[in-house]
Amino acid sequence: MAGRKTLLFCAFFLIALLCGCSLFNLQNDAESLLTGTANAGSANVAFNIVVPGHANLSPAVRASESGAKVTFRITMLQPDNTSNPTVTFLKTATVQADGSATTTFSGLPEGAAIGEISIIGGNIGGKSIFHGASDLFPGNNTVTVSPKGSLHESDILANAMLAIAADPELIKISKPNLVTNMANAAATLIANPTADVYSKVFESITMNPLTFDSTRYTQIDISSPDGSIRAIGMTTWSITPDQFWQNTPLADAGLLPVSVPRQGTGDYAIISWKNAIRSNHAFSKLSTTGGTLLYYLKSTATDGFMPLDGYVLPGDGSIVIAGTYGGKPTLIRWSGKDNTDLSSGLTATGLTWSTVFDIASINVASASISYLEYDKTGTGKILCSIKDPSAGNRLFFVDPATGIATEEQQNNNFGLWAQVGSGTIALGWDGIDAAATYKVYYATGTVLATQTAPLFSTKEKVFLFENLINGQT
Repeated sequence: MAGRKTLLFCAFFLIALLCGCSLFNLQNDAESLLTGTANAGSANVAFNIVVPGHANLSPAVRASESGAKVTFRITMLQPDNTSNPTVTFLKTATVQADGSATTTFSGLPEGAAIGEISIIGGNIGGKSIFHGASDLFPGNNTVTVSPKGSLHESDILANAMLAIAADPELIKISKPNLVTNMANAAATLIANPTADVYSKVFESITMNPLTFDSTRYTQIDISSPDGSIRAIGMTTWSITPDQFWQNTPLADAGLLPVSVPRQGTGDYAIISWKNAIRSNHAFSKLSTTGGTLLYYLKSTATDGFMPLDGYVLPGDGSIVIAGTYGGKPTLIRWSGKDNTDLSSGLTATGLTWSTVFDIASINVASASISYLEYDKTGTGKILCSIKDPSAGNRLFFVDPATGIATEEQQNNNFGLWAQVGSGTIALGWDGIDAAATYKVYYATGTVLATQTAPLFSTKEKVFLFENLINGQT
């Protein structure tokens, strides 16, 4: 196919000791750390790791270097504690070479929780960062975690929970059994995930009376077919798009509201707008008391910046928006404190910062931001996953204050994994958009010479090596 290429896994050695195969143990005597203040409880927690598409993959971790470590983190919401709305528990385990085991937490308070596993110097199924969410109850609990950006139910719920954890206004109005109710409220979206499922689920649950106390905030609803904005809950009002934009430069732009990134918790809400042919885009910050426009950000197809469906809310009235600029993945942070016109470029008044990632699209595939989260209570960074059509998924940690992005060094960007059996090794990887076929070289011993080593070429993303000798490298 024109424009596509063959991806060579020439840096990969098929070097595996078939008995043991570098699987390692997570010791249970790791140091525990508590940040914040929490009430005592009786919830015990274990983790269940799921790698979507690899139902038979062992959850044991493969170490890529000596001294590999695994960090287990549980962050809990505390709706009744305004001074400490979240609390975090940590355990760190050193990787051993004698099999696998589990790490558990005990005596935790009950309530909604986010669980995360981060592996430094190793991976499970080619992935190193996992998360999930669950309500914790007295007794034994299991938190299912999956790779970030995997579109698994646990990943989607954890992403929404991170957004809630970043907003104390949402935490204090959250209802009991929050995660369970979130899963029920967004069940259809979660069961049929699309690329914009993270934003859609968050918007769905923040509008649902199952998850948040509707008497304690203003819910913003978009009415069909005229696009009127309707407020219910603490305040009640209704306004049409023409009324909303009158006497502004956007009065004749034909904009209609399409989503509500931030509901009316506190004194403001944020709405996203587009016109019918998607040539004009806007974000508006409005007062919850009467629907009055406070500030707006506008862009057009000719400005260079094209908003997509991803965003995060730092919690200070600003919004970080994912999009493209000049065909490259881009993040911008709009302060929400100025009227911002992007026709003047990414230096426009009102932009706190902009970050353009130097990852180009190719003629058969686009470079795009595929996952976005703001981990305010943990790393304090924005995690941005970018689909590089030539190199796979690349992870960046972005400073929310400056927009400076630092790429997370991974063992590989294409999720390479191996599963060992008796006399067999199953080898798999994530697809890369620019690759039409994949070549994998293999050999026994400790040296792989691609000029002479046997290889196979395949369009598939899983291959089974059979008739191997147990114990041979």
